[in-house]
Amino acid sequence: MGLRQDRNKAHDAVLEGRFIEHTLKNHAQAIDNDIARKQTSVGFRSAFWQNRNFETNANLMVYKHTKQHRFIDMRTRRSQDGSVNKKKSYPHHNRILYGQANNLVRELAFGFVATVKEEMAQLIKNKNL
Repeated sequence: MGLRQDRNKAHDAVLEGRFIEHTLKNHAQAIDNDIARKQTSVGFRSAFWQNRNFETNANLMVYKHTKQHRFIDMRTRRSQDGSVNKKKSYPHHNRILYGQANNLVRELAFGFVATVKEEMAQLIKNKNL
């Protein structure tokens, strides 16, 4: 393989890395906005949701939250004596996260096409990304 091919391959790898990072940041913001919109429509206090955040880097998105956030989707819970207690469920966590995860996987798998490569190269050239 020649030097030119190595450089083209490295250039494409850089563009792909920037695309992945850009996509993860956009989806993290979309998830955050969806959760915020859902919580205000139901009337949750904002203090309940303050202990959550998204961290993104080159190819990783981490969502940190408390245990309480995870369990508000549940319709029932089992107590220590084995009885099942029904409760009101709020589809704020799992439904939003897994719905957005499907979109994220689809975009990462099929979204890096020639036009996106050109756009990413243009953004890098203009220092906007």
